[in-house]
Amino acid sequence: MTKLASLFMACALAAIAQPNLSGVWKSETNSDQIMKIEQRGVAIDVSVRSPGNIVTLHSVIGQETKNEIRGLPVMISARWDQGALVIQLHAAANGNEINVTDRYSLSKDGELNAEETRKVGDQPEATEKRVLSRRAAEEWQKDPGLEAAEIAYKNIQLLKGQSASELQTFMARITKALGVGCDHCHVIGKFDSDEKAPKLAARKMILMVRAIDTQNFPSSNDVTCWTCHRGSVKPESAPSPPSAPK
Repeated sequence: MTKLASLFMACALAAIAQPNLSGVWKSETNSDQIMKIEQRGVAIDVSVRSPGNIVTLHSVIGQETKNEIRGLPVMISARWDQGALVIQLHAAANGNEINVTDRYSLSKDGELNAEETRKVGDQPEATEKRVLSRRAAEEWQKDPGLEAAEIAYKNIQLLKGQSASELQTFMARITKALGVGCDHCHVIGKFDSDEKAPKLAARKMILMVRAIDTQNFPSSNDVTCWTCHRGSVKPESAPSPPSAPK
């Protein structure tokens, strides 16, 4: 038997012995997200959807696969560990290494235990645990992206009136303009929290940009976060002067 055939057989046997996590899952503590797991032998897809946004991780037990999340290339590996599905994600963005490990296991009462560990660059490692209950398959079909942002999310103060999908697009533009991830302003898992100072600063900056556009560019809204930041948290106020000739 060839090594490739041996590997395939080992993966197939492992898949037979493991629990089936397929289904739609949702946590009461994070009600704006819903998860769907599709388990087909050694191929496993995990999709997470929030209003107007969906991310799907394609993985194969025992192999490393290339995915793309919002234009960012990521490598995904998956394995079984004592009845728990372990999915590891690795990527690089803005000079930082990003490593995420998700661990999923079924409890005795049929709930899904999810534990995520994240390490971004030299930031401290963070861990989040959730318990998700199984939901009807029809619940996945509902698209919350058309709901108003203030209905789909908590603590929306300045961006009321737009759809949840439009809010997601707006947030994506901010992360690109500042060259940061969502966790720069938000507490992951508690997006409504105001405990991070950059989130409070962002609200002030949004008001400032609105005022500039309203007073000077009411028809085109030419000024945006990118106008000053251009991929940096702290924008340059002026270019560096040229070096004096020697």
